[in-house]
Amino acid sequence: EEEGGRETLNTAAQMILADHPMGIGANNIIAVANGEGYYERANVGTSNRGAAPHNIYWTTAAETGYIGLVAFMILLLRPLLLALSCGWRNRKDRRGDLLLGLATSLIIVYMHSYFEKNFFYDQVQYIFAINLGLIAGLAEQLGYWSPSRQRRRNNNNNV
Repeated sequence: EEEGGRETLNTAAQMILADHPMGIGANNIIAVANGEGYYERANVGTSNRGAAPHNIYWTTAAETGYIGLVAFMILLLRPLLLALSCGWRNRKDRRGDLLLGLATSLIIVYMHSYFEKNFFYDQVQYIFAINLGLIAGLAEQLGYWSPSRQRRRNNNNNV
């Protein structure tokens, strides 16, 4: 039987999470997967035994447990929902269009992160942080957090 690749890395992460629901600690997946035999039991190929799963969600779950995965999902979803909500409410404003574009870029990154671990690289996280700052700043300019009467006034003054 041929040894597997990416799918087997995810399987190993699932096995780790099943045995360690509170996680194994950040950046420990490769050491634990090899040291405790998860990669061997998941039939991970020898050439892949030095690699972490390419799916950031399984990696996060295995390393930080269910609580860490929930926190990570909140980190990802809150700016996305903010950008979509504020952008949709302000479609007639360029800033609303920009928010919708930023939301689209986040959706693409989140989908891509199901297949690749690029989100965990610092260069990608720099761009992510810039996106978060843009989303928060634009939402603030558009009066997202102010009472609805104030929000309408701000939109009329900024158009």
